[in-house]
Amino acid sequence: MNRDRLPVVFAILALCTGIAVSVARTGRADDPGSTLFQPIPDSWTRRSLRPVPNPDQYANPQPHRCRPYRVAASADGRRAWITLSGKEIRPGSEVAVLDVPARRETCRVTVGRYPFAVRMHPSGRWVAVTNRYSNFLSVIDAATNEVTSEIPVPFYCEELEFSPDGRLACLASFRENQVFVVDLREENGRLTGRMRELGFDRTAFRGDEIAGIATESVCRSCG
Repeated sequence: MNRDRLPVVFAILALCTGIAVSVARTGRADDPGSTLFQPIPDSWTRRSLRPVPNPDQYANPQPHRCRPYRVAASADGRRAWITLSGKEIRPGSEVAVLDVPARRETCRVTVGRYPFAVRMHPSGRWVAVTNRYSNFLSVIDAATNEVTSEIPVPFYCEELEFSPDGRLACLASFRENQVFVVDLREENGRLTGRMRELGFDRTAFRGDEIAGIATESVCRSCG
């Protein structure tokens, strides 16, 4: 084989492996249970997914690649929280806190695995973090920079937005291709919440024909 083609071959193998892992984790597209998220039971257990090995045996290890990803700032702009996502084969689990005027890192907060989005709650009291490979949101007290609560959500939640009054959080799910709604409340000085059961699936929302087209498109793109 021409040596010039080796990088291309390895890239294709890595891509195919990634797609296979994603499909295996997501489940069958024709499984009705995959279109409607089941309510989180009261017996919820905190969990984090294990990373998959790198299929490229010639890849250079990068154990210290933190990969700063998203930023949230305080209202006065003096503090910032940055998710350190890491890589899929070596996910991070920290949020860096910055003193913006001093241009220095003050501390790191341990959260779930592969922290993704970070948002300041409208009250300014809490900072919420989605953890792509953990089944919970991490809620950080903005004054103490300590995790004060963990809100149960499905794995692979990525983007996060609050309603203006801070009573709702909307989460974009990579795995389920859905937006989840979380009802929030203050409880003993902590921000807690529970996922709302909407009571309908993609077929009921979009109709059989449109849902079938969407499923077929996803399956074709995955091979």
